Amino acid sequence: MLESLFLSLLPSFDPMTMAVLTILFMPLLGFVIQIFVGKRLFRGGDWISIGTIFVSFALSILLFTDLLSSGSQFHWTTSWMWIDLPSFQLNMGILVDPVTVLMLLVITTVSFLVFLYSVGYMHNDPRYSRYFAYLSFFSFSMIGLVLADNLFALYIFWELVGLASYLLISFWFEKPEAAQAGKKAFIVTRIGDIGMFIGILIIFFETNGLLHFENIFDVVSKGQFGGEFLGISLLTLAGRKAQRLFQLSSTPQRWWPQGFIWSHECFLFLVQTH
Repeated sequence: MLESLFLSLLPSFDPMTMAVLTILFMPLLGFVIQIFVGKRLFRGGDWISIGTIFVSFALSILLFTDLLSSGSQFHWTTSWMWIDLPSFQLNMGILVDPVTVLMLLVITTVSFLVFLYSVGYMHNDPRYSRYFAYLSFFSFSMIGLVLADNLFALYIFWELVGLASYLLISFWFEKPEAAQAGKKAFIVTRIGDIGMFIGILIIFFETNGLLHFENIFDVVSKGQFGGEFLGISLLTLAGRKAQRLFQLSSTPQRWWPQGFIWSHECFLFLVQTH
């Protein structure tokens, strides 16, 4: 009786939805476990973080095999109502296409290798379990970034990636150089994010409230959104990526290489993927 009641309360997801949600939330599960009980687990709970990202990695490989068998026609999306107001509705969903599958494979592969490398690199560190928690959080944010089906969700996960970057860059916060590099990274990237936010607002208002990628692509393909507004929005969105490239190409006297020095090589290898 109780079992049937419990099962009836569970959402009925199809296999594809379950697979994609598992890829997304397994690293988040590793983060939560590591934050709360990681110190009390065997080996600092590193096997939890490695195990959760491995599940995401394995499922990403399965999605990639499906892509190879389906070809360029591979496309899947699902969404759930999140905001339902009289004048505005917003669904939060997932969009999986060939580009998404490829990026999932890249992110989970690099993440899994970074997690394995970190076992030796961070051995005997007093905050060993917390480091793996931050890595799991970073992986969750990156996966959510490529799975988002709308600009609002994209922006949320982009900010989470920035937060995870700050936590890892300033991980050894007791060293002044690391703490300073973390603060500079956080402040400068937030300034860059303003441009990204402006670009999203331009698209939102010029398309009469569209945020979902497929709807926006349809409007652009029909020529209903273009010209100077499309150019300005693309420049503001691209400017955010250009800022990342500028940070990576700065001279040794600038703050970003300090983040390289005082964070961890394994994290930096992961952050290059975006």
